[in-house]
Amino acid sequence: MIQTLIEQSNILLIALAGSLIYIIQYYKDKVKFKRDLQEQIEKAETEIDLIELKKAAERQEVLKDKLLQYKLNRNVLFDGVKVNHILKELRELVHAQSVSIAIYHNGVTKGFKNFSFRFQEFSSVRHSSIYKYQVMPLSPYYEELAKYEKQDYVFYKKGEVNPVIIEEVLDRYNLSKLVSFPILVEYAEDHNIFNGVLSIQRNRVRYMLVGSLLFSLDSTSKLLNDNVKLANTIKEKLQEIMEIYKENNSIFS
Repeated sequence: MIQTLIEQSNILLIALAGSLIYIIQYYKDKVKFKRDLQEQIEKAETEIDLIELKKAAERQEVLKDKLLQYKLNRNVLFDGVKVNHILKELRELVHAQSVSIAIYHNGVTKGFKNFSFRFQEFSSVRHSSIYKYQVMPLSPYYEELAKYEKQDYVFYKKGEVNPVIIEEVLDRYNLSKLVSFPILVEYAEDHNIFNGVLSIQRNRVRYMLVGSLLFSLDSTSKLLNDNVKLANTIKEKLQEIMEIYKENNSIFS
């Protein structure tokens, strides 16, 4: 009888011990599961936070790019107005028929070079030619542009021997004189020069030929027969334009 009781007690103790071990392991597993679950939740939240931070940073970069683009566009607009004002002053100073800036650039076909009028001030709307000279082939003028390597400017006077292409312009607009000044930027390897499709060598210095400042004079213009004073006046104003270009080389693009 006593032996039976002892055996039953042992069995009960073993059962209780087993149950206790099971309960302890259960709670350990439950605690581990909760901890793992919490870690996964925190990890997921962290990843979500990182994604949101990344998205916010990307939105910020896009905003910065848009603000920069807006600023650049605004600066180009303002600086363009400044250039137009200088051309207007210059045209009125000598009573020119028109003053234009032609910019040289690459065409759609690789290696094919064009020119387009970017700015023009004129005395009358009938003298406006800016829309007639957009994306025009530059090659017919190469021989004339080569003169810039030895000359600060080129004069074409009605009644003198001129290239056929220049004579046509003189006749078309009834000009007494056409003056062409090069727009030059000294070449440097680290320069990001817009429209720098042509280069010339002058006094062993390499320049990018960005374009030309063109002066159209008819019989009513002042300084028509004073080339030196006319040239100095144009040079002074061209220098003002190049000061703007140094600060914002997008104005000619």
